[in-house]
Amino acid sequence: MVASRTLALTCVHLPARRHARVLPRSVTFDELVNALRNLDGLRDKGKVHPNFHFKSRPFLHFHSEPDGAYADIRFGGDFERVPASTAKERQELLRRVTAHVAESSTQRT
Repeated sequence: MVASRTLALTCVHLPARRHARVLPRSVTFDELVNALRNLDGLRDKGKVHPNFHFKSRPFLHFHSEPDGAYADIRFGGDFERVPASTAKERQELLRRVTAHVAESSTQRT
């Protein structure tokens, strides 16, 4: 007898360009980067490592350090360090970035 596993899913709504995507609760780093690449307005300028720009300005890049992975994100004037080591941290990072991009895209520049 083969035991079946169910994968708990959560819906992450992405604005404009893409329809809502369903990401596993245990979102991997690669899934996070792919979801960020699908956000309308973000452009991955990195040749080797993900390095996103928003409105023609550096916006988000990642660091791997002994105590974990982090994203430096420019939500306002300066970059803010956001943890990205665990699936929960990556989900929260994606939620915050999605909300910021959606809100900023509706404001006049």
